Amino acid sequence: MRRITALLAVGALPLSACSGLKEGFETNRETGRKISEIYTDVTVHEDPCLEVVYAQGEVHPYEGARLTSTPERVEDASNRLGKFEPNDEITVMGWVDTGAAAYPDNGTLEDGSEPWDGNEWLVLADGSGYVNHAAVRNQPTSLVIEDGAVTEAYSHLSEQELVSMLLDTLVELDPACEQPLP
Repeated sequence: MRRITALLAVGALPLSACSGLKEGFETNRETGRKISEIYTDVTVHEDPCLEVVYAQGEVHPYEGARLTSTPERVEDASNRLGKFEPNDEITVMGWVDTGAAAYPDNGTLEDGSEPWDGNEWLVLADGSGYVNHAAVRNQPTSLVIEDGAVTEAYSHLSEQELVSMLLDTLVELDPACEQPLP
């Protein structure tokens, strides 16, 4: 799996302080001093909108997630920057709502909701682009639907159980993390 690295705000801890650390060691290799002696009052502030999501892997041939330069689906692919493979980790920070369904045919649930229509786009934490909400999950997933048919591994589930399972992997969008459109 590929991982996009996120930046965390770390108070009073310069990045150079971590350069001499090895996993399992608590001393700085450059100075020989214990980190706890050097930094006694370090506070780490993680942004509540920072999270890791996963490129979807359940629906073939649509596995993965497109990386785009703008939060919109463009048929001529002019805004496509690349693609995340199924279950690649993607670090995002916030989201935007375009008000326009990128995937209007992705289905409507009995309650009228359209969780996979793609109005929302998640913003990559490093600011390099966007991934559509319909293309990411809150956990790694396995192939469930191949070429429109349920795979044998999930064929024992009812349609309602399948939808429920897929909804369980939906990334929840925190309203406090919505950003203005670019």
